[in-house]
Amino acid sequence: MNTPYTHQAIWRRIAQYSPTRGSLTAYLVAFALVWLAVLLRMVFVAVDGGYQYITFFPAVALAAVVGGFWPGIFAAVISVISVQFFFTTPYHGFSIVSLESSFWAIAVFLADGLIVCSSIEAMHHYRAKSAAKLKEVQQQNEHIRQLQQETEMLLQRSQSLMENAMDGIHVMDTQGNIIMANDAFCRMLGYTQEEVSRLNIRDWDAQFSSNELRLMLNGFSGKGILLETQYRRKNGESRDVELSVTGVLTGGKTFIYASSRDITDRKKIERHRLQESDLRFRGTLEQAAVGIVHVTLDGCFAQINQKFCDIVGYSREELLGLRIQQITFTDDMGASAHYLGQLLAGEVPTFTLEKRYLRKDGSLVWANLTASLLRQADGTPAYLIGVIEDITERKQHEFLVRQFGSLLKSSFNEIYIFDANTLLFLQTSSGADKNLGYSADELRLLTPLEINPQIERERFELMLALLRSGEQESLLFETVHLRKDGTTYPVEVRLQFMTSDTPVYIAVVQDISERRRADKQLRDLSSHLQTVREEEKASMAREIHDNLGGTLTALKMDVYWLADELNAYQGGAPLLNHVNTMSRLLDDAVDVTRRVITDLRPTILDDLGLLAALEWQAGQFQKRSGIKCRVNGIIRVQCSAGCEENCTAMPDRIQSINLFRIFQESLTNIARHSGAANVDVELSTEAGKLILCITDDGCGIPKGQVVSPTSYGMLGMRERVAQMGGEIYFSGAVDAGFCVTVMLPLRKDNKTGEQA
Repeated sequence: MNTPYTHQAIWRRIAQYSPTRGSLTAYLVAFALVWLAVLLRMVFVAVDGGYQYITFFPAVALAAVVGGFWPGIFAAVISVISVQFFFTTPYHGFSIVSLESSFWAIAVFLADGLIVCSSIEAMHHYRAKSAAKLKEVQQQNEHIRQLQQETEMLLQRSQSLMENAMDGIHVMDTQGNIIMANDAFCRMLGYTQEEVSRLNIRDWDAQFSSNELRLMLNGFSGKGILLETQYRRKNGESRDVELSVTGVLTGGKTFIYASSRDITDRKKIERHRLQESDLRFRGTLEQAAVGIVHVTLDGCFAQINQKFCDIVGYSREELLGLRIQQITFTDDMGASAHYLGQLLAGEVPTFTLEKRYLRKDGSLVWANLTASLLRQADGTPAYLIGVIEDITERKQHEFLVRQFGSLLKSSFNEIYIFDANTLLFLQTSSGADKNLGYSADELRLLTPLEINPQIERERFELMLALLRSGEQESLLFETVHLRKDGTTYPVEVRLQFMTSDTPVYIAVVQDISERRRADKQLRDLSSHLQTVREEEKASMAREIHDNLGGTLTALKMDVYWLADELNAYQGGAPLLNHVNTMSRLLDDAVDVTRRVITDLRPTILDDLGLLAALEWQAGQFQKRSGIKCRVNGIIRVQCSAGCEENCTAMPDRIQSINLFRIFQESLTNIARHSGAANVDVELSTEAGKLILCITDDGCGIPKGQVVSPTSYGMLGMRERVAQMGGEIYFSGAVDAGFCVTVMLPLRKDNKTGEQA
């Protein structure tokens, strides 16, 4: 049995025992070794037998081995003292003589002891260093063994994780070649393990170029990043992937550990949500009642909604090619730059400014701009967001209130101020609101065309163009206004153009209903007087024809009888001459009577109709004046829709008389003033109207000249036409003749069956 108390165990413990070097125990051991050497010297060698230090050398060496350098030196000194006391005469004592005689032996012993102790100490130092190195190597080996065990465990665990992981995991070198990949990565790409082992990252990464991949692979060393990319599968299909990459330095080489997660479905959901969000944003942007723009810091447009395009009159494509400064009114540049500087400096979070923009057509539009600055995550400015509200109408209202506010409130006349571009009413007087029956707000939604049913847009725009071009300072005309309740009333309009920041038209309108009623009464009276006059003329013509004409005819017959009787009487020659003179006087009286009757009322007008009367009057005019006068009549029309009878609708008696009188007055004017050589007369029908056109080739009148108020002949013509509800036009130019055109509504119930 091997127990702790066996001889081998005891000696092993003794052999392993080593006192602390340089300690008291080491010196005691050294002292004991010297005494052991003394005893051995006494036992084995006689006291005077020489070889005094033979047993002391081992003692010194052992003391140095056991205790170190200084215990060894201590043992050498004790050895010298012991030798001098025990083995040098006088024995058991000390003598100077004996010291002098053994000096060199002592010196040699001490020198040998010093050398031995120094050598042993050096051996101790070397042994201690070797032991420390050995211990360090053993510790390193133990640490390496532990690391190997941990690495093996990690590799086993990593291998298990890679094989069981749902994410695709692969290891690459810095060139992008696959070193190891799990099955999930193979399934993600659609390759087998063998095929994947031959792949390079360029074979499956569909987002980055070769140069970008090379730079990225070299930049992964010692750090990890998370990024998104696209993988290209074996079948060509692209998949969105979230990639976690880490560079690891092992054995002097860098390996890229990558974990890939398929996020295609997530990306589809994100894109769908993004599209929905973008649609909502664009819908909100486009449906906004104000203009919204995104502007870069250098003034370029990045995002524009349709409302802003409408405000400035440009298309979206045109604005994307412009800068905000190009459509800002010059006078507003300074204020815009000042507020923008404050915004960029962070002095204000937002600002509001009323400014003017230049529209594409060159006009100005007032806008209320609210601007703010969108910053990036690091605080640097990204772009400007502007909300623009069109306040042109408000500015116009403010301007017009300043200019005409008191006038509009106090005026009983109708005063309208409307925009020169949109034609919408901007301001109206209280008289206008009252007469039309609209409120001021309702009128601001209307244009002059909507309350003037008789004026077409093209004609109205021509009138406005005359004012805007400066060709006419104002226009005065009569028309009809339409009330809210659908009734109408006649008005006289004076229209003017006024230039300002926003050009406008001003219309001062007067209700002429009373004047129209008075005019109608005068016209009716005049018509009645004309009718009475014509009837009196006809009556007088009939009386002259019946009475005076009959008397003259009877006298003429008596003169013819008397002449025949005197011819048979030989002495009646002198009387016959008087009878012939009487006959000639009677002929002249008959002619005068006929002319008077014709002037009063031509019988041909009643007997043969208007066309025949015109032809007869033209012939008479040509005989008296020598001016050629041609009459062309085309007056046959279908009397009514669906009528199979080819009947003729002719002017009634009143129309015929008035047209004939107008023709007579026109010929009188031509003979007096025109100096014409030819007159063309055309009587025709068109679109239910009877048209009489009288044209000469005389001197004419300057273009645009208004007929003089003292031209009573023309005024009479106008009055006759107005009484019949027709229209009359006077036109001509210098040296280009003059034309009178009369248009009367044709009454289809006047059927005569007369051929033209």
